[in-house]
Amino acid sequence: MKVQLTRRLEISGVYQETARYAEWLQKNDELEIDASLVERVDAAGIQALTTLFVNAKEAGKRVFFCALSPKLDEAIRILELDALFYGAPLHAVSAERH
Repeated sequence: MKVQLTRRLEISGVYQETARYAEWLQKNDELEIDASLVERVDAAGIQALTTLFVNAKEAGKRVFFCALSPKLDEAIRILELDALFYGAPLHAVSAERH
């Protein structure tokens, strides 16, 4: 299933986003995430995404980015979370940014 992240991944909306992520995982074995619209991200937003990826892995499900905004990519790189987010197979964005 292809899903779209919101423009703001911040603490103000993290509760709602976390619930939405859990629903996505419950209903799908594979999530293709379009994060191209993300303009703002904070620690809570990164934590919510981390939880999504970790929970998917633990459940044997596949999650990957099909598109990624420069802001989110920068946050992932600064926090050195590349392996978690870009380690998934079929990650086109990772190959494009090199």
